[in-house]
Amino acid sequence: SVLEGESRDSSTGFLPNNSGNWSEFTTGGSSTRTYDNVSANFSMATTSDVVFLDTSSSSLNVYLPTASGQGGKELTIKLKSGSNSGVLIASGSQTVDGESAFPLFHRFQSVTLVSDNSNWFLI
Repeated sequence: SVLEGESRDSSTGFLPNNSGNWSEFTTGGSSTRTYDNVSANFSMATTSDVVFLDTSSSSLNVYLPTASGQGGKELTIKLKSGSNSGVLIASGSQTVDGESAFPLFHRFQSVTLVSDNSNWFLI
């Protein structure tokens, strides 16, 4: 997002650094996120970051990876296309905001989840 008074290069999205040169803004670590485009039930791996759902043919279940040992891990799930629902299903007895499953009903709806090392929470 663009902050008030912020100047970005419109072709790259880069921000000017203190010397007036343009550089990519990162928060550290890898800037590459893994993603999957799915049109059938899908089990996320602990290395998964983003899942795009195509529910054109049927409703889909997305089985979330364990939240245990993943404190601070962020997941994003987007219902990209189709008119059927998608359901996020927590691992074992874990929850998503206190529930074992979390539905996505609307095309273009997305959720971002973060692990507290025990469960997933909507952010």
